[in-house]
Amino acid sequence: MTRRLFAGDLEPTTGLLTLEGDELHHIRNVLRARPGTIVELFNGRGLRVQAEIVDLGRRSASLAIQGEPSLSPTPFPWTLAVALPKGDRANWLVEKCTELDVGRLAPLATSRAVVTATANKQDRLRRGVIEACKQCGRDWLMEIDEPRALGDLFSLTVAESNAGWLLDPEGVEISSIGDSRPSVVAVGPEGGWSDEELAAADEHGWKRVRIARHVLRIETAALAAASWISAGQF
Repeated sequence: MTRRLFAGDLEPTTGLLTLEGDELHHIRNVLRARPGTIVELFNGRGLRVQAEIVDLGRRSASLAIQGEPSLSPTPFPWTLAVALPKGDRANWLVEKCTELDVGRLAPLATSRAVVTATANKQDRLRRGVIEACKQCGRDWLMEIDEPRALGDLFSLTVAESNAGWLLDPEGVEISSIGDSRPSVVAVGPEGGWSDEELAAADEHGWKRVRIARHVLRIETAALAAASWISAGQF
């Protein structure tokens, strides 16, 4: 397995780079690397490059870039807006969405949501994105957006001239939609959408989409949608 490290300061012209904090901890305690170890760096904005650890101190590590960086293709630019599930299920959701090339994940505030996306929780989710990118080989970080209300999403789709999807067990079957891909997909809370939220989605021209025959948990519905859209990229 390739040993990968996140280097947000990596640029095409970088020759020598210093890593501290979480990445230094990863070098020491996860990779158990030593000077001379070759690793792969990525900056979360598409660049990746090989580097050699040339110095490993108590507070920082120095790495020498080896060769020319490569630029990975950008993911399809879409937003998955989710009423976050409780506890570790949200962390697992972020990991899998990262693997499936979701462009942006937005915590969704709805009338029946039970989880609030605090600043600390958003920071934990962003760290989870970095760890997932290390594992799966993704070079573009999935963005963790600020919490959004459903009304905010309507304005996004108007700006992009692309109808959004509202996942709904009573909606049209996803197989009947064809090859079109939305710019925004909204996944509601376990208590479901309110009548007002459904009416607002209809008013703004969104499609209510049924993605499976049965009622799905939040993370299952989100990943089913992500898999469908991701498959259209290849």
